Amino acid sequence: MNIVFITPEYVTENNWFGGLSQYLTKISEELAKNSNDRVVVIVPSEQQPQRVNHKNVHVIRVSSRGKWYSRARRWIPIRVLAPFDWLYQSWRCNKVFLEQKFDEKNTIVQYSSYSGMGFFKSKKYKSIVRLSSYQPWIYRESEIPISLSTKLMSFIEKRSCLGADYIFAPSKIIANKFSDLLKRKIDVFETPLPDVEVNMELLPKEFRGMKYLLFFGKLCVLKGVVEISEILYDVLLKYPELNFVFAGKDTLYKGEALSCILQRGAAEFSNRILFVGNLKRDELTSFIKGSYACLLPSRIDNLPNSCLEAMMLRKIVIGTRGASFEQLIDHGRNGFLCEIRSSKTIMECIDALMSMSELEKNDMEEKSFDRVKSLDIITVTTTLRDQMRAIIASK
Repeated sequence: MNIVFITPEYVTENNWFGGLSQYLTKISEELAKNSNDRVVVIVPSEQQPQRVNHKNVHVIRVSSRGKWYSRARRWIPIRVLAPFDWLYQSWRCNKVFLEQKFDEKNTIVQYSSYSGMGFFKSKKYKSIVRLSSYQPWIYRESEIPISLSTKLMSFIEKRSCLGADYIFAPSKIIANKFSDLLKRKIDVFETPLPDVEVNMELLPKEFRGMKYLLFFGKLCVLKGVVEISEILYDVLLKYPELNFVFAGKDTLYKGEALSCILQRGAAEFSNRILFVGNLKRDELTSFIKGSYACLLPSRIDNLPNSCLEAMMLRKIVIGTRGASFEQLIDHGRNGFLCEIRSSKTIMECIDALMSMSELEKNDMEEKSFDRVKSLDIITVTTTLRDQMRAIIASK
């Protein structure tokens, strides 16, 4: 069987750090271990060489931004160009896919809904769409004004799903939304656990023994960082032994870096919030393992790798109800759930966490691990491969 993934990001490329590329890397590498299957990834990229063999996965890089894009960038804002960039990437990647002349009766292609990669899908081949996001929710929770560009991108996302033989999503909340939108059944395939090896020697000495809540991911509005800034002063005042650590890329909110907004929120306690920037995977793992708990109050998410990784490392997660965390967290049993855009309920969750005895905390950490331990890569990949074979065999 030829298994082809058409995706906007992959681990071999410069934009590898997203949750989508991490998922695809795990899945494609595991599928490639079966000698009867050929796994191909087609990804937009300006890197060379154009073809790479990465752990038995054949990566085809497609140059998707010609001179037109660099010329247009001089005069047209990125937000206006974005939908046309999506369309061009889909067209180029699908054109290259057809040029490979795969056996139609023994090939299946999986598209990412993000970036509308399936917009120009061919009807000759059986296809799957994995739902990565829902654009209108992203715009709303990121506080991005509705414009012609955002409407076009929402249309492209929806249109790219039409005609697919099978559609699935990692989270129930995204599956239910698209089921209503597309008027068809959407299955739920939870994301497999990330491969994690812990090396505590990578944790800088100044963090060893420190009691800190960890946020990791992009420092942006969508991930609930504004809400965190609103409770920093009260938490740091109430719990003098507690610190906050932020790992991830900084971004702007209303023209100001969110790191500055966080520091201002902490006021005279700003020396107890620490920024470590983007970390390599093994470095980040040591920060997760060394944390007291993880604070991930996203406004919207899709069964995030961050939550899975923290729970696998037996960490308590404070996540958000209504943003897919409730699929993994039973409030008060194996973690805590706050409300979307609610600094008040984040504070209540932290209070509940800090009031626990060591025995109660250890018990909750074990229950956190118990929820995700069944999501091993072999089980998830075997189920996906069987589904792919069934789709190819169907008329």
